Amino acid sequence: ITRTRFIGGLLGREGLSTVDNKAYDTAQMQGRDMMMDYRDQVADFAANTPSAALPPEVIDRTALILADCLGAIAGGAAEPEMQRLSAGAQGTAVVIGTALRADPARAAFLNGTAGTVLEMDEGNQFCKGHPGMHTVPAALAFAGGMAVSGRDLLSAIAIGYEVGARI
Repeated sequence: ITRTRFIGGLLGREGLSTVDNKAYDTAQMQGRDMMMDYRDQVADFAANTPSAALPPEVIDRTALILADCLGAIAGGAAEPEMQRLSAGAQGTAVVIGTALRADPARAAFLNGTAGTVLEMDEGNQFCKGHPGMHTVPAALAFAGGMAVSGRDLLSAIAIGYEVGARI
């Protein structure tokens, strides 16, 4: 499975769900677990795809997903339940829509929860889920303490989105 076919899922094109029958048959004949091969492919894709390998249309689409998620998170952060959940947060990562900061794991949790509380988070009709809201908060919390370019952040979100859409 090529990276081009894999990242195509972000754009609603052919993706990893189409397993190469020859590879599957070979794995079965050799007694290998095809699921392990699939997980290895996903892990290799996530760990080794360079930012430069992503086409401009993927980066552009990812920027829209990021903007959508930021709006949903900011809106959800204003809800009383989120304000109570965020109370006492301390750390270095931004809790979007508030003046608070939290440790990266808690910031990712709070931002992800805020992004779903109003049911306004983006959706992907092909995977029937919301991979943006699973990916964006974690990527932002992790990148917050690092010197990360916008392109690299968008690439990380695109790759995380693609993996989330596949599993």
